[in-house]
Amino acid sequence: MAETPFTDQCISITGDSGAQIQIRFRDVVELINEGIYCVNSNGVLVFVNEKFCKSIGYNASEIIGKPIFDMVYGEENVRISKAKLDLRRKGISDSYDILMRKKNGESVWLRLSGKPLIDGSGEFMGVIVLTTEIARQRRLEEELIYAKEDLESKVIARTRQLSEANQMLNEEIKERKMADVSLKNSEKRFRDIFNNSPDAIYIESPEGIILDVNEATCRLHEANREDLIGKTIFDISPPEIHDKIRKSQPKVIDGKLSKFESESITLSGKRVPIEVSAAHIDFKGHRALLVHVRDISDRLRHQELLEKLNSDLEEKVKERTKELQEVNQRMQMEIAEKEKIQDELQRQKDFLRLIIDSTPNMIFVKDEHGKYLLANESVANFYNVTPAEMEGHYDSEDHFTQQELNEFKEQDQLALDSTKEVQFPDQNIINRETGEQLWIQMVKKAIPSISGNETNILGVATDITAVKMAKEEIRLSEQLYREIARNLPKAAMFIFDKELKYILAEGPLVGIVSKPKNEIEGKTVYDSIRESDRERVKQIYYNILDGESSETEQTFFERSLKVYHLPIRDDLGEIIYGMVMVFDISDLKGVQRELEHRATQLQRSNEELERFAYVASHDLQGPLRTIASYLQLLELRYKNKLDPEAIEFIDFSVNGAKRMQQLILDLLNYSKISSVPKPFVKTNLNELVKQVLKGLNSTIKASHAEVSVDSLPELVVEPNHLYQLFQNLIDNSLKFVKNDKPKVKISAIERDDEWEFSITDNGIGIREEYKDKIFMIFQRLHSVSEYPGTGVGLAICKKVVQLHGGRIWFTSVSDNGTTFYFTISKHAGEAEKI
Repeated sequence: MAETPFTDQCISITGDSGAQIQIRFRDVVELINEGIYCVNSNGVLVFVNEKFCKSIGYNASEIIGKPIFDMVYGEENVRISKAKLDLRRKGISDSYDILMRKKNGESVWLRLSGKPLIDGSGEFMGVIVLTTEIARQRRLEEELIYAKEDLESKVIARTRQLSEANQMLNEEIKERKMADVSLKNSEKRFRDIFNNSPDAIYIESPEGIILDVNEATCRLHEANREDLIGKTIFDISPPEIHDKIRKSQPKVIDGKLSKFESESITLSGKRVPIEVSAAHIDFKGHRALLVHVRDISDRLRHQELLEKLNSDLEEKVKERTKELQEVNQRMQMEIAEKEKIQDELQRQKDFLRLIIDSTPNMIFVKDEHGKYLLANESVANFYNVTPAEMEGHYDSEDHFTQQELNEFKEQDQLALDSTKEVQFPDQNIINRETGEQLWIQMVKKAIPSISGNETNILGVATDITAVKMAKEEIRLSEQLYREIARNLPKAAMFIFDKELKYILAEGPLVGIVSKPKNEIEGKTVYDSIRESDRERVKQIYYNILDGESSETEQTFFERSLKVYHLPIRDDLGEIIYGMVMVFDISDLKGVQRELEHRATQLQRSNEELERFAYVASHDLQGPLRTIASYLQLLELRYKNKLDPEAIEFIDFSVNGAKRMQQLILDLLNYSKISSVPKPFVKTNLNELVKQVLKGLNSTIKASHAEVSVDSLPELVVEPNHLYQLFQNLIDNSLKFVKNDKPKVKISAIERDDEWEFSITDNGIGIREEYKDKIFMIFQRLHSVSEYPGTGVGLAICKKVVQLHGGRIWFTSVSDNGTTFYFTISKHAGEAEKI
């Protein structure tokens, strides 16, 4: 990428061929109020103004020299920007909107107006682009589009409503026309029915006046139409029922009574039984009753005849019923007896079903084509269905391979061809649908079907998976024992069963401490040892099989042997085998004797070193006190006669003597920890820490320290040692602080077999590489002038913790405090006694 110099006067753009063009500010002065940027022919930014930088949130120095595509938001916009750069190379100028990415990750819409920059020779040098923020314009356009879409949707909705209303109006007009036609047709049909009905039809007013009648009414009353119209229902009814008519008429008018029986009379006075049906109609614009009247004289005669016949029939029915009851009673007794038999058969069937469902074996019946007719729960469980769903089921490739299906068919055919049951070799089957895998032992037999017309196949498959797995586990176990025994150096392993028969004899010592392997495996204890030892060994072996374990050491031809007698148990804890393991420990005995000798020497050496450290530390105190005292006395008497340099030398000597004295004192304390043992006693650590803080009271007050102590336990410890431990750790937390007020927190957490203590401060911290160094004696991380001390305190802490069966460590962040952790065993007192 060619460099593009920028001056206050112009912009120079260097093209790929080395030619340059310059853009002077007077050429773009009219555009200063908008964002401007220039890119070279490769799209790399060579100039930006403040307006453009402000729009995307960058400084000019952050983006000059970077491709403009890095500031474009989204792959599609990057593609458009590159396409526009290609158009500028062709000399085309235009404007387009694009989404740019701001420095903070947000997006902003800009309208870019680009113009190609061409040098004097016509070579494309780059593009100058005018940018305008169009976020508000885009928002207005989106709102306009939304408003337009909303208006269009409302227009469409209103148009749809008007269309629906217009359609409903047209349909209503059409329905009214059809109603008029239907009304005319209905009136014509009514008149046809009225005149041609075989039943008498009256049209009456609510007051009972006859308004119209049909021909059948005239025939019923033996009168003309004119004779009846205008009369009332009382005129055509017998006088005896007029009161009844008066009572029933209101009910008919109200619609509560629409059908009833009555009587009518003819003009000649003849009484006619009738059946009346009444309904309300509109007659010539007025409310009226449409009354259907039917002559029921024939029906009543037939009814009387029927009643007589029914009476005769009832007598015959009673006689026949009595006969049928006697027959029915006999049948009921027979049915009850059959139900008892069926219940008994069902109970036997249910019992048989319970038996076959309860057995772990797979029991099934197939027809000659392989369709299941019956299957117990074991079969159904293998197929992951219910026993009822197995009926009509076939073995398919959903469950088995084609080879397995062929084997099943061959087995079925062999069973059908045989006159007795056929047992097949052990077979491994896998349900491909459920993944269940079984080893089965299959037996099949041909049996007659229930109808006796066909031959079925009875199959019983015994699940021998557990047996197979047990055999495999025994084989693997035996192989494992053999491999272990073969690889045990200078050892022999013997395993025997409950009949005292050896099933395994393996290991490098077999044949050395016993007979050869081929004379032991498969033989009993009596065959493999001397007769004089049989009873003793037999008793030992029976003790092993009774669950007794033991170990002994024996000498065999100057060899030291370790003999273990162990029972071998299964997963249920049952003893299944006995085991004897023999190890040659001659070398181990020699090493043990050597270690005991060296341990004695080491203990003696440690005791001498501790006594030497104690004596040396104690005896060195006197000379150092003398040197320090006389140097101080010399300074006191001759202070006015000595020059400042001599006085400074005396101060150095006195300080050195005092420091040496403190080092010797700390060394003495360090040596006392293990050389002068003290008894462990039950100690309340809350009280002990109070005494420690009381001793450090002056330091705490001087540094304005804050010390908090959680509840601490009561343990069996050496209290003086624990006092030194807490004192050293708390003193360090108060000492190693720079400018802050010291803050120290002491807490404890109970673990399974120990207590874990922590002392946390806000000091200067310790770097991780010093995690081992700081617990070594006389090791310091700072000069004496920075922080006083001898470097013995943490070494004493480590030794105290170790004597109490614990460990000590720390976690720290530089300049952000340190937490020291240490543990004290709950059995520290017991360990000290041992």
